[in-house]
Amino acid sequence: MSSNIQTVRAAGVTHIGGRENNEDAFSILCGGRLLVVADGMGGHAGGDQASAQAVSSVAALAQPILNDLADKNEEPSAVSAAIKNLLLEAIEKANSDIAALNGSASGRNRMGTTLTLVYIGRQRLHIAWVGDSRVYLMRQGNLLQLNDDHTVNYELYRLGKMTRQELRSETSGHGSNVITRSLGVKRVEPDYMEEPLKGGDIVLACSDGLNNSVSPALMGSHLSKPATMEELVNGLLQEALQAGARDNVTVVAAGISNTCRSWGHRLWSWLGL
Repeated sequence: MSSNIQTVRAAGVTHIGGRENNEDAFSILCGGRLLVVADGMGGHAGGDQASAQAVSSVAALAQPILNDLADKNEEPSAVSAAIKNLLLEAIEKANSDIAALNGSASGRNRMGTTLTLVYIGRQRLHIAWVGDSRVYLMRQGNLLQLNDDHTVNYELYRLGKMTRQELRSETSGHGSNVITRSLGVKRVEPDYMEEPLKGGDIVLACSDGLNNSVSPALMGSHLSKPATMEELVNGLLQEALQAGARDNVTVVAAGISNTCRSWGHRLWSWLGL
């Protein structure tokens, strides 16, 4: 029996943290099914404008189509492929819009941003991203990081030049916060992945201001608490601020439940059994 995710409750929050201005942006679209997180590149001109443009571009292109897909009762491979193509197209559109704003600017005068899109389908989680804004999945007390960072550290790890322990260390000295992919360039290189969903899962999307300040263990502890999504994201934000977050912090979370049961279970319910 395949189950369909029916109910999504989502909330998000962003904070300036230790920066002079907030270059993060986020949006919750399609009734909580589409989570968008963008982190404007620090030290570059117009990071806040870039992240805002990325979110706006995604909303304009993807939201109407995904709203239609959300009304479908099933998620066959054709629909899953359509979601993948749409998320990747939305990233391409956001990149071209930001590149157009850049015009002939060069170097640090060019604006740029990360962009992470998370679509909660009926049966699967769809993730497309560029940069280091992460997606976590909380399931049955276990916190899993789903996507890889597009950073120098992750490239070194994939090449076997850094251990997993060094990768996780904030003091490894290998340029952990230097991103290798972003929006605002001639040719964007997004990654895409899918993950099966279960009722009771919590999906967390965040800028690196959170995961650079709060350990996975502490994140998991918060996400394990019985609380509303608003309480969860605000609790994680406060942990980051109390830890002295030096960057902007954005936290977006969605709790998903499964209200679709087997025909046998429905029949037993109708018969009062």
